[in-house]
Amino acid sequence: EIVLKQGQGTMADAGWGIFSWNWLPLLPIFVVYFIAGLAETNRHPFDVVEGESEIEIRPVFEVEDFGDAMTPELREQEARLRDQVASSDRRDR
Repeated sequence: EIVLKQGQGTMADAGWGIFSWNWLPLLPIFVVYFIAGLAETNRHPFDVVEGESEIEIRPVFEVEDFGDAMTPELREQEARLRDQVASSDRRDR
């Protein structure tokens, strides 16, 4: 009988079971959890204007790591790209 009565009530009758009071205590608990996570990681979830920095792109692999898979055509293409990057770096300065 108790189990059957739990499905009755104003919110349950209207089909609004998700809006019951059971989730209300979870809101402050989530806020505390979120703030504790921020404090632990010491990072902000949003972009801070004062924290802007340059992104540094480095190669993960060197050309020599590819061995025979690096064909002469790919070596030429890689050399052209390096020249383009070097010329654009000189222009930016």
